[in-house]
Amino acid sequence: MTESVVSVIAPKVLQTEIGLAAHRPNNVSAYDLCLRAVPHFTSWTRGGMAEALRLVARALEIDPRYGFAARLAGSCHLVNASQGWTADPQSDIAEGLRLVRLALSIDGNDDTAWSILGWATASFSDDYDTAREIADRAVALNPNAAFAWGERGWTLPVGGAARRGDPEL
Repeated sequence: MTESVVSVIAPKVLQTEIGLAAHRPNNVSAYDLCLRAVPHFTSWTRGGMAEALRLVARALEIDPRYGFAARLAGSCHLVNASQGWTADPQSDIAEGLRLVRLALSIDGNDDTAWSILGWATASFSDDYDTAREIADRAVALNPNAAFAWGERGWTLPVGGAARRGDPEL
């Protein structure tokens, strides 16, 4: 039995490791900057978001094709707009969406980026059908991702599912 389990798991582990290696930044400094940005981002304060954005902007200068940096920078802009922490919300929304889409162009299987895009689409546009499709895609990519389920759970009511009596709520 052990042999049959290992023969199934080993190729999956190797495939995962190859995938992770393909998405590493070209420069370790960019990776370091992003790691330093995360606690500032998760502080969910205006100052924390500004510092996180400063760090990930530097990471993107070093490695413009680093998907994690693009996703995190996009998230910073979108949070700034949603929290009213910007003088020009439309500009931050546009930049946030551009950066999240850049992250998806780098890695089309990034369930977190899809989740953020679904939330942003529901929050900043009237295209709720697309927002729902995006949120569903994030969950389909990683059915075990609590973040994807959480963002989907937020996206559906914002998109009017509760008003329509959607049975999935």
